Amino acid sequence: MELEYLGILESRIQEIIGLLHTTKEENRILEERLSEQTEAFQALQAEREEVRQRVERILGNLSHINNEKENVMAEQRVEPEDGHETPY
Repeated sequence: MELEYLGILESRIQEIIGLLHTTKEENRILEERLSEQTEAFQALQAEREEVRQRVERILGNLSHINNEKENVMAEQRVEPEDGHETPY
């Protein structure tokens, strides 16, 4: 009877060892995937920042062009296209 219990105990320990190996392998795979996802996220954040800076630069250029247009129109005493007054 005692040998039977030892056999059961041994098989359960083998199952636990198998589960431990499986868990360690799954953990390694998950850590690898997490690392890949972290790298991808950082790349997207860097790309997002670059796009934001470029959009801000474009908007700044457009603002500069608009200011120049307004200055030229003021120098020529021409009303903006959306104004209601006539130039005479």
